[in-house]
Formats: sequence, structure tokens, C-alpha cells
Amino acid sequence: MKLRTRLLAGFLACGLLPIVAVATANLLTAKSGTLSIETAARADLEQKAQDHLVALRDIKKQQIEDYFNSIRDQVLTFSEDRMVIDAMRDFREAFSTYGGERGIEETTFERMKSELRTYYTGEFETEYKSQNNGQAAGVQSLFAQLDKDSIALQHAYIRANHHPLGSKHLLDAAETDTAYGKLHQKYHPIIRSFLEKFGYYDIFLVDPQTGDIVYSVFKELDYTTSLLEGPYSQTNFGEAFRQANAAATKDAVILVDFKQYKPSYEAPASFIASPIFDGTEKVGVLVFQMPVDRINAVMGFRSGMGETGETYAVGPDNLLRSNTYRDQENRTIVASFRNPETGSVENPVVQKALAGAAGVQLSTNYFGEEVLSGYAPADVLGLRWAILAEIATAEAF
Repeated sequence: MKLRTRLLAGFLACGLLPIVAVATANLLTAKSGTLSIETAARADLEQKAQDHLVALRDIKKQQIEDYFNSIRDQVLTFSEDRMVIDAMRDFREAFSTYGGERGIEETTFERMKSELRTYYTGEFETEYKSQNNGQAAGVQSLFAQLDKDSIALQHAYIRANHHPLGSKHLLDAAETDTAYGKLHQKYHPIIRSFLEKFGYYDIFLVDPQTGDIVYSVFKELDYTTSLLEGPYSQTNFGEAFRQANAAATKDAVILVDFKQYKPSYEAPASFIASPIFDGTEKVGVLVFQMPVDRINAVMGFRSGMGETGETYAVGPDNLLRSNTYRDQENRTIVASFRNPETGSVENPVVQKALAGAAGVQLSTNYFGEEVLSGYAPADVLGLRWAILAEIATAEAF
């Protein structure tokens, strides 16, 4: 190369090298800045998703606790109502004299017994099998434990009741020529109206001495049986009665958690009970069968949850206490109890909440899908449930 060419090349190189160096440095800085912005944006998005789930979790926790507190207040107020106190006294007396007032002869009683048995083996058994994959209810054993008073009253208010299965509560009175019939016609429309307004499954009045269910709104198979020694005495219904009956003050409220209940076709049932006092005398026990639909309404409201967001409650047995949104076939409260193998919810966040912890973390839901899960314990009148608020990470982030 000529000297002139060499000098030009040298000068050009001296000019280009700083430009290339500066450009390279700027490019690396830009890439680093972009990564920092992306990292910051993702962190901000994750934080907002977590904050949203925590808010949802805490709202549902508060709502479910407030709902059960309102039920506690209702059962206390109802048990102290003068009408309920009078009804409890009146039904206890009329229940014990019903058979004598009817003057049922032996041949008539045997006919009634035979007809009532056909209700157990027919309508009830058919419905039970339809809800339990064809499994039999064992009605012959249940029927064999009924005494004469139960047979007479169940025949009048269940078997001879012209309203169909599930609507027996629409009958105001089976007859009005007995003290029991007159009382039923007087009190039943009022108590039924209370039940319908607040959505309870059933309301019962129970004799504190015999354990006899002397009144029920819906008249299922537990009606008239004894919770001390009858066919359902060892259920959670019997447990709620015994604890409330043992209470020494009128302000006592006993809530027992959900378990399967045969008269309700093995659907899960929970009961809340309070003693009925007339002054200082205990005259009975008031029991509400808890409304599953109202609990689902509280937990199932999904405003602001997106496509995969949901909130639900789980009990200490890992079975649901409310329906899920994303698996309404296997993971409803009813399906969970009837088929625990496909309806339970077992994962670390549930166990943390049941142990009393609250937080939010990545988890795996019952589908095996990665979710962001907010969890916390709920105090349900002394029972502990896990409250979960979840959303798929693919949507959350």
C-alpha cells in the first residue's frame, strides 16, 4: 500500500473504533435496561395479582364468618321468642297424647304401619337410590326402630300427606280434631315462613327429656324419632341436640360440622342448636338444619375473578364446605362427601390454612394445574375451615 493509503486507513480506523465501542456499549446498556424493565413489570404484575387474591380471600373469610354469626343470632332470637316457647310446650304435650286422641284400633294401626312401610321401601328408597348410585338405604332397619307414636304421626304427616316427596312441608295440618293437629295448623305456617325467608333446610323442636322430635317443618324420616335412642341418635344431629340439651344457659349455641345424613339422602348436613328456656325451666331444644345453598351463594360470588378465579371452603376432613366453580361435577359439597376419592381437596395450602396460617403462594390445584393461591383459616363458630382464593398463573401473570 502507498503511504497515503496507509495513513487514510489508519485515520479511518482511529475514527471508527470509538464509534463502534460507544455503539456496542449503548446496545448492551439498552438490552440490560429492557430486561430490568421487564423484570420490574413482571414483579409488579405478580404483586398486584397477590394483593388481589389476598383481598378476595379476606373478603370471603369475613363474609362466611359474618354469615354464621348471623345464624347464631337468629337461632338465639328464635329460641327466646314467646311463640316458640309456647309451641315447644304445646307440641311436647300434644305429641304424647296423639295416639290416645286418635283412638287407633289395632287393625287400623297395622294398616297404617303397612302403608307407612311402603313409603319407606317405595318413594324414599327410590329417591335414595337415584342420589346414591343405586345403593340401598337399609330402610327395613330404620323402620323397625319406630314406636307407635312415630308410626301414627309419620303416617298422618308423611304417608297420608297428599303433597309429593320434597313438599310435605306444604301441609298445614293432617287433621284438626286432635290437639296436635290444631297446634300444627296454628304454628306451622309461621315457622315455615321463617324457614323460607332465611333459607334453612329444616327446623326442629325436640323434647329435652325423651329426645323426641315433636315438630319438623319438612317431615323427613327423622320426624318423631328420638335423638337419645332412635335410628338417628348417633348422627351429628343427635350430637348437636345432646350438647345443646346439656347446656345450662339459654345463650348456648352448638354448631356441628357437616356429615352425611341418611334422611336427607346422604347429602351433607350441619346442625345448629340452642336450648329453649321458659324462665329458668328448660322446655326443649331448637335445631336448625343448615342451608347449603346460602353458603354456596356467599362463597360462589365471582365478581372480578376472571375466567379461572374461584373461592371455596374446605373442612378439616379435606372435604368441601362450598362448591367450586371449575369442577361442578366432582367438587361440589354434595359430591365431595358422597365420593371423597374424587371430591376431596388435599394440598399444602389447605393444610397451612387448617393449621391457622394465612398467606399467598404458588400451588397446584385439584386439576394438577399451577395456580396462585391465597389461603387463610376461618373461625366458623368454633369450627375451623380453610378459605382459598385461587387463579391460574397463566391468567394471573
